[in-house]
Amino acid sequence: MGEFLRIFGSYWKNYGGWGALLGSPFLWLATVAGILVTYRFLDGSWAELALQTVPAVLGFTLGGYAILVSFAASDFRHAIAGKEADEETSPLMDISAAFYHFFAVQTLAFVYAFISPVFYDFNILTDALQFEYNSIVILFSEIGTFIFTFIGCVLIIYTVLMILATAMRIYSLLEDYDDALTSANNNNETDE
Repeated sequence: MGEFLRIFGSYWKNYGGWGALLGSPFLWLATVAGILVTYRFLDGSWAELALQTVPAVLGFTLGGYAILVSFAASDFRHAIAGKEADEETSPLMDISAAFYHFFAVQTLAFVYAFISPVFYDFNILTDALQFEYNSIVILFSEIGTFIFTFIGCVLIIYTVLMILATAMRIYSLLEDYDDALTSANNNNETDE
């Protein structure tokens, strides 16, 4: 457990913590979209969609991370490793934290979708047993279903949006690397 907490703490610090998560436009966009689509998925069908979609997205993520790690022995990795004095994290750890975050969100979405039938089965069971409901119990049941479904919708939408977020991080990293190479090439031409 200690190693898990150490690695998670390192990821969370390099990712940017709560400030980065709550300041993410992708999380806010997923939240707004979740509000808009939750009523469509109150039957629990979002979970089936998540169980069909997330493994493919996870495969994409693993492939992208494998490509990044395959550069481990290259000049590219050496160029992005190590942080500058004024930086909190190195570009290498920044992109690694982005991939880790992508993995974490996908795993959470998949597990949440996987266990969701328990919640919906409970509602079906109480209906089948024809418990005597009063209006307060019905209201709490409806609110609970909405909240549970809303969280699931936000997780699946955020998972999909993380594709764009991670691609933007990779693009930004490569743009910085290209700028550094261009500057180095210009300096070499000036020296000649």
